[in-house]
Amino acid sequence: MYESCFPIHGIGVKLSTKSFAICEAFSDLSQDSLGSEAITSDVRVELHAIAHLNQIPTTILKSKCNLIRRKGKLEKEVKRFGLTYEFYQDQEKLVIELYQYGLIFINGPGALARAYLVKPESMDLELRSFFVNVAIAELLRWKGLYEIHAVAMERFGKGVMIAGKPGLGKTTAGLSLLRAGYGFISDDFPFLRIKESRIEILAGHDRIDVREKTLGFFPELQTIPLTRRDRSKKDSFYVNDLFPGTKVDSCECHLLLFPQVVSEKQSYLKPMSKHLALKELLPQGLLIHDKEIAKREFQLYSTLVERTPCYRLHYGEDRWDLPTLLDPILQKCCGDGSQMGVRAASFTNAAV
Repeated sequence: MYESCFPIHGIGVKLSTKSFAICEAFSDLSQDSLGSEAITSDVRVELHAIAHLNQIPTTILKSKCNLIRRKGKLEKEVKRFGLTYEFYQDQEKLVIELYQYGLIFINGPGALARAYLVKPESMDLELRSFFVNVAIAELLRWKGLYEIHAVAMERFGKGVMIAGKPGLGKTTAGLSLLRAGYGFISDDFPFLRIKESRIEILAGHDRIDVREKTLGFFPELQTIPLTRRDRSKKDSFYVNDLFPGTKVDSCECHLLLFPQVVSEKQSYLKPMSKHLALKELLPQGLLIHDKEIAKREFQLYSTLVERTPCYRLHYGEDRWDLPTLLDPILQKCCGDGSQMGVRAASFTNAAV
């Protein structure tokens, strides 16, 4: 039996499996112990290797038949693996079916997830990791930690979150901020949490994934070891390899950016309406979880958008100058969420 125990921001996570192929998928997670807080509660994820779908225990299959059926696509993985899913929900029970790849059973109140992977030894590492990550993320939502697809950085003790679909330059923007001395929270999946009426951004894993085009923007990336993960078209490195001492565990979010790549020399910002910002933020977090948990998460996003200045980042060719655009906002953010001092050309009164 392979087991791994580690904390994620005060919550103890225990993973167990008899399969070495599955064990490989959570080795990175066990290295990334997140947060220095004492462990206050535990969640367990049991991962099983099976040869055929009919080896999934009948108790789970019978319960699955009684659940509400819905369909959807997993956007980030669908191009790489052709992933689609169906999930079945009945009160506090959740079954996520990934067709020929397997199934994940979530018992939120019981703080337990069981995942069944069909022939994991034949799966890409990224796909095996996906099973592990989904199971953990769903259980953590029951504990008040909400994972979101975004880049998160810190400056002057204030958090900047860059949210949006893959391919919009989030990682490139994050690297330009790191190069200028920003603190690192996460390149891909930070957590959000409500604590004492504040909304905190909490650190995700330490790995940064970069596309070949991004490598050309930052020559210093050629001086450190990079890892290619199976079918992924990205290379990976750990933030301390290039930016030692920049890791930040948590901070309050003071700026929300939604990037859009433009063919202009100079980047600029335009204020976004709260309605549009919320519309674009929701798909980066809400996915396939329990109805009541989804309500809480929706309220968290609504509150975050309402409290935080939101901008469309029109991301031009001056990608290295992004810090000069953001620093004035972060330096002069007022308590009521207003801001001054941004490059004059960046502002219009119209919401994008």
